[in-house]
Amino acid sequence: MLSTIPVKRALHLILGAARPLEVATVPLTQALGMVLAEAARAGADNPPCDNSAMDGYGVNGSGPSVLPARMKIVGVVFAGGTFRGSPGPGEAVKIMTGAPVPLGVDRIVPFEEASERDGHAVITRLPARGMHIRRKGEDFPKGEVLIRKGRTIRPAEIAVLAALGKSRVKVFRRPRVAVLATGDELVPAGKSLGPGRIHDSNSPTLAASVLAVGAEPVILGIGRDSVADLKRKMARGLAADALVVAGGVSAGEADFVRDAFLSLGGRLVFFKVRQRPGHPLAFGLVGKKPVFILPGNPVSAMLTFQIYVRPALLAMAGRRDLVPASVTAELGEEVRGKAGRTEFLRVRLREQDGRLLAFLTGPQGSGILTSMTRADGYIEIPEAADRLPKGLRLPVHLL
Repeated sequence: MLSTIPVKRALHLILGAARPLEVATVPLTQALGMVLAEAARAGADNPPCDNSAMDGYGVNGSGPSVLPARMKIVGVVFAGGTFRGSPGPGEAVKIMTGAPVPLGVDRIVPFEEASERDGHAVITRLPARGMHIRRKGEDFPKGEVLIRKGRTIRPAEIAVLAALGKSRVKVFRRPRVAVLATGDELVPAGKSLGPGRIHDSNSPTLAASVLAVGAEPVILGIGRDSVADLKRKMARGLAADALVVAGGVSAGEADFVRDAFLSLGGRLVFFKVRQRPGHPLAFGLVGKKPVFILPGNPVSAMLTFQIYVRPALLAMAGRRDLVPASVTAELGEEVRGKAGRTEFLRVRLREQDGRLLAFLTGPQGSGILTSMTRADGYIEIPEAADRLPKGLRLPVHLL
């Protein structure tokens, strides 16, 4: 087991143990946010034939030559319908958006540029050849790979997969993540507090964080300060794909999580990271199953989840975009840290005179929950620095 390691080393070890889960076939309507496990190839042209991009009148290249022109309407074609034949000189076909373009029609005159009287279309303006016609295969041709394996499925990918006629797709399975808050002082929300007790914020917060990643949370309740109770609840959690424990692995006399973890056959990969907040962070494996033991302070638990657990769960879901979204901002004030450890500071963003500025949310204590609600993101003070000057441009990782 490694002890008191740097942030990058801790993250490297965690990601090195995170492997994509097995492939599952799910209904397309349930695939949002999941990762495609096989390439999606077009089995046919889309659109399958030339079709109208407007409601209007289809005419052929032989006319009219003089405007305004009065053209006989020889038929109507709707989306999903057909028109047999071809309009001749002085003739037009009334056509609706999405309808197949009849043979010989080489442009569509929108309704707005014509009028209709006595079964004739009176055309006042003739569009250029090919106008308002969507060509066969214009979106994609048969055989083209449209979505590659490993792509995260967004609404746009849902649309393409549906256009391919897929009702079910192969994806990497969503991780199921067990969440356990620990401590005799914790009381579930909705229950009255006794002396020295506080409400459990870690269980709902970490469960919400799991959901935000696209994984499925399993809330185990509150683990009490005994090896037996923690072992029992952690054993239940090991039925999931990953286990996240908050609290109970510091240096206090009532920190029983490590003993419970080891009694379940766990192997600690590292314990403690040179960072603030979140120094007493541990990571281990039971077999190949990852177990994250986060600090009990709520802010520390939230931040260490974002920095370490989130990318691991994304990797388990088959994702490749593991780095959090960030923006570049200019420090609106000097910030200080302590050389020898990485510091993560919560900041709010403000636009001023065309510049994006970052300011601390206020006191940065690991128990100040409001430092997170006020934050747009967090910045990092590297181990080698003890201060960052006002005006420095740096990335702000968005929360």
